[in-house]
Amino acid sequence: MNFFDKITGADITSAMQSHNSRIQRLPEEYQAAWAEVNECLMPYGDFSGRNLIKALDGVCELLENSFAKEQSINELFGGDIKGFCSTLMQSENIKTRQEKQKIRFNRSIAKKLKNRTHVSKGVFSTKKEWRNYKKKIKNLPQEYKIVFEQIEKYIFKACCFSKDKTELLPEILELFEQSAAMKKDVLEVTGEDLAAFCDGIIAD
Repeated sequence: MNFFDKITGADITSAMQSHNSRIQRLPEEYQAAWAEVNECLMPYGDFSGRNLIKALDGVCELLENSFAKEQSINELFGGDIKGFCSTLMQSENIKTRQEKQKIRFNRSIAKKLKNRTHVSKGVFSTKKEWRNYKKKIKNLPQEYKIVFEQIEKYIFKACCFSKDKTELLPEILELFEQSAAMKKDVLEVTGEDLAAFCDGIIAD
């Protein structure tokens, strides 16, 4: 890829036009499947979508070959286009933006646990509640404190400071206090996938 293509995205435009031209020669069933594949792959795309071009090339060729063999869309995708796309992205080692965010979050936690740094943030309705909340966090063992503050950040960001969700934080803090008193390791409480721990709390 030359510098001009990278800057202007001309290579992406050319690839998309080529794909659309080839797909338009196929029956409507195949065109509909192509549209669904594109929709399923959208969350995996980077800012330009260039990282999906190779995968889309492969899907386009797969549809053409399947049509030539008179294979139905249901036979091709097994009735699960979304599952097909997920498997395809795994094989290409391409992750969704949400998955990338979780990876960055977990790496951040690991780094902070290693370096034992301290960051603080919180939102409460009164100063008294806020001071009591911060005092409890301060009294946590260092590893618990680091993990809790990162969970706090994650929930704030994921829920856009939703009151219903941020009210869960004192409950998590209480869990951490009890677990610390029992001399449990913090990752024994949350599991190693802290993003999944947070998602579970938000979903509940």
